[in-house]
Amino acid sequence: MATGSELPRYSSYLIPGSPVSLKRMCLGGNDLLLIYNDTRVRLWDAQTKELRRSLTQDKAEELLAQGAWADL
Repeated sequence: MATGSELPRYSSYLIPGSPVSLKRMCLGGNDLLLIYNDTRVRLWDAQTKELRRSLTQDKAEELLAQGAWADL
């Protein structure tokens, strides 16, 4: 069981949906990267559950090329 600001080892929450299907989902540290089939990309903070920013596909590929990302 988590105490204080710790998250439980396994937790789940909803991310607002999109009318476009999800192409790829990657996790890097506390960052969750969602890549959609229409070239939209959203970067979420998985710990605070907040949208950090929207990206272009090119920027997302740059982030992924830096390593430390796992495909989910």
